[in-house]
Amino acid sequence: MNNNFKEDPGIAELWIKGIAIAKVLYRRKWLILSVFILGAVLGASKAFFLNQITYTGKVTFAIIEKGGQNSGLSSLVSQFGGIGGDATLFSPENMLVLLKSNKIIEETLLSSAANFQDSIFLDVYLMRYYKKDVEKGKIHLESFRGQRSEFTRESDSILSTIVKDLKETIQIERGEKKSTINELKVVSNNEAWAHDFSLELLEKASNMYLDIKTGKSKRNLDGLQQRLDSVSSELNRAMYGAASEADQSIGIFQAQPRVSRVKKEMQVQLLSNLYAELVKNMELTKYTLNQEEPVFQIIDASRMPLEKKGRGIAKNTVIFAFLFSSLVISYYAIKTYLNI
Repeated sequence: MNNNFKEDPGIAELWIKGIAIAKVLYRRKWLILSVFILGAVLGASKAFFLNQITYTGKVTFAIIEKGGQNSGLSSLVSQFGGIGGDATLFSPENMLVLLKSNKIIEETLLSSAANFQDSIFLDVYLMRYYKKDVEKGKIHLESFRGQRSEFTRESDSILSTIVKDLKETIQIERGEKKSTINELKVVSNNEAWAHDFSLELLEKASNMYLDIKTGKSKRNLDGLQQRLDSVSSELNRAMYGAASEADQSIGIFQAQPRVSRVKKEMQVQLLSNLYAELVKNMELTKYTLNQEEPVFQIIDASRMPLEKKGRGIAKNTVIFAFLFSSLVISYYAIKTYLNI
């Protein structure tokens, strides 16, 4: 050891400084211990008073992509004005974005919360996080009733703030790259709210998808139904007209007086063919529309009681204790090292 010190004075200098730092820290051991305890107390206090117990509502669901096995039928139906090829209107990635969109979150907040005595989800949220403002009359729960377009500027501002905050508590975890299974998580310190809100959020997103996905198809189906009804009425009139002409032409052997009857019969034949094509198109459209399953297929949903996350008292105690004591140790170590 001594030979090493003679060969390399730097090692000796470090050794001396190390011993000096150890002596200083030993002399300050009670101070370091006091700071360690103080940090532990502060960490535990912070966790107990500031951290809240949270609950996580989970819904596992699958995103079903369209346009696979039914693509040939969809192409055939689209030729007759039925469902087109909008299967890629929403990719799985876009569907996950839809779950955290402002519109979906707002609609969910303004929906009735069955387990909260006819209140909407927004009422429960406001009473939890804005209770003082509600009690002082700064926020009126009644202002969030009625049509969304009739909300006041103040109500819009409050709702936008809450939506922004909620986005931080909504988590969406995707499965592996080729997997269509995903998991939606909603974190809240209200257990029942987290459970119900996660399910309602998924339902709103599914309904919105179906409205967009099948809206055109339903309009086409309604149009076909109107055309079918119109042709059916015309066909009935033509058939009665043809029968009437047939009755009037009984016993007539000249061709010219029978022209009107032939025209009526041709009209009946044309309308019959058109009616048959419309019926065929109608059935194809109905069949394909029935194949449009909800894009969100719920696989599993969390049940009460939900997963609970504590305040993290032990974790915060250890972190704060070591953080505070490390700062004191670093201060005296650096000071001693520089003064030698």
